[in-house]
Amino acid sequence: MMDEWIERLKWNWTWVGGLVAVLAIIGVFVLEPSVRASVNENQGAISAILTVMLVVLYFGQYRLQSQQFRVQNASHVEIQEYATDGQKLEVWLSNLGNGVATDIELETHIYFDATDNFAPGSASTRLRRVDEDGDYKRRVGNSLEAGEHNVRFVGEPITEITPDGPSGGHGLVSATNRLACEDVDEVSFTFFVKSQDLLGSEDREGVFMTPYTVELEGGGMNIEEIKQNPKRIGSREVV
Repeated sequence: MMDEWIERLKWNWTWVGGLVAVLAIIGVFVLEPSVRASVNENQGAISAILTVMLVVLYFGQYRLQSQQFRVQNASHVEIQEYATDGQKLEVWLSNLGNGVATDIELETHIYFDATDNFAPGSASTRLRRVDEDGDYKRRVGNSLEAGEHNVRFVGEPITEITPDGPSGGHGLVSATNRLACEDVDEVSFTFFVKSQDLLGSEDREGVFMTPYTVELEGGGMNIEEIKQNPKRIGSREVV
């Protein structure tokens, strides 16, 4: 969202600067008789220059309007609260933007010292929208209308640990168990809710305030165990 506003401001100043330049040239023509005489002698060249300037201004205005349209129709999903239950993550989401948020997913990044067989990676899984009774809302899928608040979504995080490219992802228990068998002592996780608007712009919000680092002494761990058992040095969580 911030990048779009910066881009909008940048093009706004571009358009204003071009308009000021055109007005300055017109002012010079009006106030300087010698310039008008020169223009009369070189009307073709001057007309071509003015045409180019008007074309640049037109495209600047078009770009500005496009940026304004994107900002006015952008979605922005924020996480109101979350809960973990075994292998699943529940999040309550609000769309504070002006457009529909679609393709809402849970993105999981895993970090550890690479081995001969495994390397850090990330993968995404779909977050399913559910109603108050816990049934999946198939009609609206995993979209969120502008202005909807505290809507519950549920998903099971997956991640990627193979160095040879995506393989569909692994559940956290499977991934951490395989890493434990590989003698990886500890891993860190970050979790994001990712979404898009109807124009294809991507939005990403972190689920937890900091990454979670855990030791793999006991083998595989699900998301609830990861959240409840961060590695600590003294009284401080490792982040």
